[in-house]
Amino acid sequence: MDSTFFSILSKKIITSVISVGSIFYSTITGVNASFSSLELSAKGDNIIISATLENCFSPELDQILRSGLEIKINFLAELLDQENQKIVRDTIFYHSLKYSVLEDDYGVFTSENQNYYNQLTLAQSKLILSKIEKFQIIKIENLNQNINYRIKLTAWLDKIEIRSRDEPLNLMFYWKSIKPTGLTTSFSKAEFAQ
Repeated sequence: MDSTFFSILSKKIITSVISVGSIFYSTITGVNASFSSLELSAKGDNIIISATLENCFSPELDQILRSGLEIKINFLAELLDQENQKIVRDTIFYHSLKYSVLEDDYGVFTSENQNYYNQLTLAQSKLILSKIEKFQIIKIENLNQNINYRIKLTAWLDKIEIRSRDEPLNLMFYWKSIKPTGLTTSFSKAEFAQ
């Protein structure tokens, strides 16, 4: 038989499983996604952050990752003036995953550095999806000498369109509808100026 036929059949089966499961939201146990190991450092004349989003995948979400639909985790990085809790700068970026039914592998795109990783296993894909590595927040020279700062990270999942559903599937349900956030310790320009 034609491999395209198997690809279509596999997609329909996975989509049906997702669709049926999403009807019974109350039976799906969401996970408590959270950020860990927020690390600040200097790279050249920039302040960079690295972090990991932990406990963000469940068996149900793993099934959705195998659907062949693009699954996107969005990230918001906010540089805060600690005293006034004012946002000095914010940036949104994302990591997206797409499963190839035909090739039986995954591809992940990270928008902050425009990297595309392909021919991945599920475990490799989940690692890349959940890690922020050396994201440039701001140039050190643009920090005010008299202000203490913190960086706040927030993540959320996009909704996905499924053919058999009238409305998009809200993937945030799999995170108990809570956007995980992480906050760095306070820092100043003097700590990074050379």
